[in-house]
Amino acid sequence: MSRRRADAPAMHPRHERRGEARAPAVVATLAAITLYLALPQQLLVAPRYVLPALEVLLLLPLIASFSTPRSRTGAPCWSRRFRSG
Repeated sequence: MSRRRADAPAMHPRHERRGEARAPAVVATLAAITLYLALPQQLLVAPRYVLPALEVLLLLPLIASFSTPRSRTGAPCWSRRFRSG
């Protein structure tokens, strides 16, 4: 007995394919910035603003990717041209 796709039960919501979770990466980066800014002057490797500024620059594309449209694979449209395969 063969079942048609229309007759199959609907998938459970947890099985739906969603994109990558980016919020944990944003939270971790913000925590790293905060911890670096809280370090005493003797433990700093560079001037106090250099490393947090670089981390903010890394955060910008990550935050911008929250609003980009996604393809069926969950990848943002702009990243599809950089995929191999």
